[in-house]
Amino acid sequence: MSEVLVNPYRFGVACAEATYGQTTTNAQRIIGYGREGIAFEPTAGNSIFEKTIKSVTVKLDTDGGSPDQTLSVRVRNSSGAIIETFGSRDLSSNPLYPVTPTEYTFNDNEIALSSGDMITLEYPVGSGSDPIQSRIYANGETYVSNANTLASTTGDLTSWSEWSSGVEFFWMWFSCVYCE
Repeated sequence: MSEVLVNPYRFGVACAEATYGQTTTNAQRIIGYGREGIAFEPTAGNSIFEKTIKSVTVKLDTDGGSPDQTLSVRVRNSSGAIIETFGSRDLSSNPLYPVTPTEYTFNDNEIALSSGDMITLEYPVGSGSDPIQSRIYANGETYVSNANTLASTTGDLTSWSEWSSGVEFFWMWFSCVYCE
């Protein structure tokens, strides 16, 4: 006779979705032409601060060109070091749709955020490569509190700083599934 042990203390982990920006009123920001990446840094009080992120969805298009580098969605720490990559997309063999803003989900890894970590959208533009556009929401009426928007202008993406004047009203449109 075999015995089966059943764990009566099994608990489910609560997961939710956080969406930043709006799908209907999107401005655009180009990655490339001096910006190699943009980042969303949640701070204390934000719904995804120090949570486990299961997926990140971003809305992108080609800016009418033919991007040909690798696009990555990552988590970096406050020093700019890569913690983990949610996923990458080689745009030379797997292009973006031409001009229609399209949602792309990156979920290769589940990543636990720590204080100071940022979710980045990175597209280092090589010589002759066309930029891409990330849809962002730009409306001072709906300020996303407890978060920073950062940009990197260095090719190695280790130096990140707050976006230019008015940055508090510019947020990437993205959605992520997070768990407690």
